[in-house]
Amino acid sequence: MNSTIHLKFPITTTTRVTSVQLKQSAPEERMVVQREYDQHLTESSDRYALKRQDKSNSKVNKKQKVLTVDLEKCLPTPAITNAQSFYSLKLWTFNYTIKDVSKNHTTCCVWDESVAGRGGNEMASCLLKWALVNVGKDVEEITIWSDNCPSQNRNINSVLAYFTILKQIPTLKVINHKYLLRGHTHLEVDSDHSLIERARKIMTKFQIMTPWDWQQLVRISSTSNPFEFPSEPPLKTRDVHCPLENCHRSTYAEGDGERHASWINAAMN
Repeated sequence: MNSTIHLKFPITTTTRVTSVQLKQSAPEERMVVQREYDQHLTESSDRYALKRQDKSNSKVNKKQKVLTVDLEKCLPTPAITNAQSFYSLKLWTFNYTIKDVSKNHTTCCVWDESVAGRGGNEMASCLLKWALVNVGKDVEEITIWSDNCPSQNRNINSVLAYFTILKQIPTLKVINHKYLLRGHTHLEVDSDHSLIERARKIMTKFQIMTPWDWQQLVRISSTSNPFEFPSEPPLKTRDVHCPLENCHRSTYAEGDGERHASWINAAMN
């Protein structure tokens, strides 16, 4: 059949490069690669173990609260699957999800790109708004777990937001932000995102033409533990970068600073 319609299937070579290089390397080089690989797996396991320990501690100690945060993949508006719309310009809707693992409580901050972008300032605004509403006077320590995305989770905007939260909530003493290792970033909040994607596949007659429709879909995605939203109308961002007008980056930060940080600790004296 292939000879009749003249189909050709070239042999792929890109997937073989790494294995060929490894076979041609010296035994000493292979030992180095294996050692780095083992260290990578060990570090990822250690961070997962630390996250489990934080979760168990927060369920025993009511003064501690553990969050997992993540931005869901961009949601197209309108959600149309024909070929012509695939190449058309769409309005993107964002869903920054904050899951309180201590209470199994999920908050979804939903907005579209006509309101704000998806950078560090928007993520910091979501955390600030969530903290002012959900952090009680009995909470003294918050631990946040996320992936390593620098533009969203690991930047100076997040640190400034933490100090703003600490200043506005005097009973809160410490905010920790811990990061999972790249390539090993499974979080509890990912399960909530899968519920939303599953609801989208099941509810085929649910038409999504505006960002408000995405918000309604997110609202009905979880029936047993409904998602909550911070407020109506959509998210109002806050410029947390303003206090840095006269700030200078240190030599340490320019080299191996926040780019390689695995744990950020913000505390008020």
